[in-house]
Amino acid sequence: MYKYRPAINPLGRDLKLWRRKDIPMQGGFLRLLDGTIGRLFYGVSWIFTLLPKSRKKRILAIKFWALGDTLDMLPALAAIRKGMHDHEITVLCTKNNAAVFELSGIADRIIVLDYGNPINIIKTMVTLAKGFSVCVDFEPFAYMSASFSALTRASKRIGFSSRKILYTESARPQKMHAVHNFMNLARFLVRAHDPTALVKLKVSAKAKSSANNILPKGRIIGIHAGSSSSSKIRRWNENNFAKLADTLASKHNATIAIIGGRLDTQAASKVEKLMKSNPINLAGKIDLETLAACMEKMSLFVANDSGPMHLASAMKVPTIGLFGPNKPELYGPYGRDCIGLYKGPEEPYIKPFEARFPEKYKPEYDVNKITVQEVVRAAAKLLGRGNSRP
Repeated sequence: MYKYRPAINPLGRDLKLWRRKDIPMQGGFLRLLDGTIGRLFYGVSWIFTLLPKSRKKRILAIKFWALGDTLDMLPALAAIRKGMHDHEITVLCTKNNAAVFELSGIADRIIVLDYGNPINIIKTMVTLAKGFSVCVDFEPFAYMSASFSALTRASKRIGFSSRKILYTESARPQKMHAVHNFMNLARFLVRAHDPTALVKLKVSAKAKSSANNILPKGRIIGIHAGSSSSSKIRRWNENNFAKLADTLASKHNATIAIIGGRLDTQAASKVEKLMKSNPINLAGKIDLETLAACMEKMSLFVANDSGPMHLASAMKVPTIGLFGPNKPELYGPYGRDCIGLYKGPEEPYIKPFEARFPEKYKPEYDVNKITVQEVVRAAAKLLGRGNSRP
């Protein structure tokens, strides 16, 4: 096993510079950038496949963005780590998800790509061209990630079939949970069963101490009223969250913690003002590691389809996910003590593996068809299992 080295980017800056309290995902901008410049680069990247192949025992895993997707692909990366322990594993990511990889402890090295810095992009490409024996591209649709895989000179290049021209092996995404689709990529390299849970992030003693100072003793129930920046139509309305929070606080003698990033502060503040009880509003005030440490103290977490929902399930918190345009069978909170609520059609509206993120409202996919009482019943079911934190 290789000794873990601190996460870096090719300009030599420490990852901690990127670990800000919140970094906007800017999903629409990134997809536009990839669909234009990335597509052009993809069209000529076959040239890189003609370069001499690298024989170094080094694996590159690529995952650029999306907190939830990153957490969902960690079991696949862990399976590769276990099955190919004599190889060095490097992760190529961005400042959006670098902290997840650092806290997972799986990779030997982390390269942080700054997609807004042309010099950084060039230096990243030079670093990749030094060679890897294997490259696994976990991006579901990005052209740029496929191009980078070709640049590695790897004899095995694995990814999803939408960009199969540049891969030696590819898998077609199936109508199953994203965790299982990511595991199918790992199976080109190792034998592995589908996991029963996500990879729990490792938080420091300092972060745990901060969580103890932030949250009171007793039962804590967390809620997240925000959503991914790529889809505002995923949001259950703030009135529902406020009614739910008051009901759970009273019924289960709990303190409510409202969490979220900087882009969620408006929704969090509205929920706080609508509530009759007194919650702790942490939206935009803590970083990812501190949030993970706070979640370790929670008895229950309720959220829209979002990154924090996946983080809660990874931290082994009983989790309820509220779904409208997407389906929990495909992207729900993953694990035994998780419930995804959905009242939409059989076919989902949002299809991430096809790069389809529509924002036009359709009533049949309205997440607000889920009632407060339905969530209250789901919460009672999870809390009644007797394995929740006090």
